[in-house]
Amino acid sequence: MSTGIPEQIDPNQKPYLLYEGIEYKDFWRDSDNRSRLDELEREIVREFLPVSGTRIVDLGCGFGRLTECYLDRFKQVILFDSSTSLLHQAQETTNGKGWFIAGDINHLPFHKASFDNVLMVRVFHHLPDSQKCLSEISRVLSRSGAFIFSYSNKRNLARIAAYLLGRDPNNPFSLETQGLDTTLIRHHPRYVDDLLFKTGFRELKHRGVGVVDKFSNKRGPLQFWLNLGKALAPIFGKTRLAPWVFCKGKIPGEERLLETDQLIDLLQCPSCSERLVDEGEIILCTGCNEKFPKIDGIIDLRPK
Repeated sequence: MSTGIPEQIDPNQKPYLLYEGIEYKDFWRDSDNRSRLDELEREIVREFLPVSGTRIVDLGCGFGRLTECYLDRFKQVILFDSSTSLLHQAQETTNGKGWFIAGDINHLPFHKASFDNVLMVRVFHHLPDSQKCLSEISRVLSRSGAFIFSYSNKRNLARIAAYLLGRDPNNPFSLETQGLDTTLIRHHPRYVDDLLFKTGFRELKHRGVGVVDKFSNKRGPLQFWLNLGKALAPIFGKTRLAPWVFCKGKIPGEERLLETDQLIDLLQCPSCSERLVDEGEIILCTGCNEKFPKIDGIIDLRPK
């Protein structure tokens, strides 16, 4: 299995197949810097998430890297990814705790206001249509609910220095999104904030990561660098000068969370948005009659 996602998009391949067969655990274990960055990102997620909540969806959950940050905080947990192979790994990570859905992030198979928290870490930089994605997340998030995500920042210290020294022709100060024909898309912080406001998100909070971990293998124990990274994350978030920016936003309003204990009550057809019913081995759409399989505890709701 590959340990990383290919940099180029194959236009002849369905987008979700890009992630099949990825051994993402090995990617995070590949170097000390990545493992330290992993620890810091977990700390940021724990900080941004509420101590307790009703229902969370982890969009692009992968192998379940961040599940220990929220499994014990929420009554209902949905792990969502485009890759069934990664969802199988997530099942192993959580010992089957949670609901597992394969789907398309631009056509979320959930009813309006299904979640009081939406988490999406290290996914945004893979999405060419960022506005469509945020619109879908706004739709499935209850009002006063929180959306937490991260993005790759084109205007970080290293890229600014490289540009000013003539080593990188890409202008980090332009609002233009960089790398749209690849799977490594970088955004300007102002572009992301403007897009969030346009979609209805307010009360934005930011944290910056990916700086201190570069030096963490030089001197000092892991805990020292982790504490330093946490202490500096608000500063790097406010200035938006870190390679990776975490953001938390809320949508004001009074629309309440959809109340149910049944997964099927949350689901809608990704193709026609009609209600789905559980027929045992398949999920059936009451509108277009599309059938979606249930295999080994994973419901495959990817659009055909």
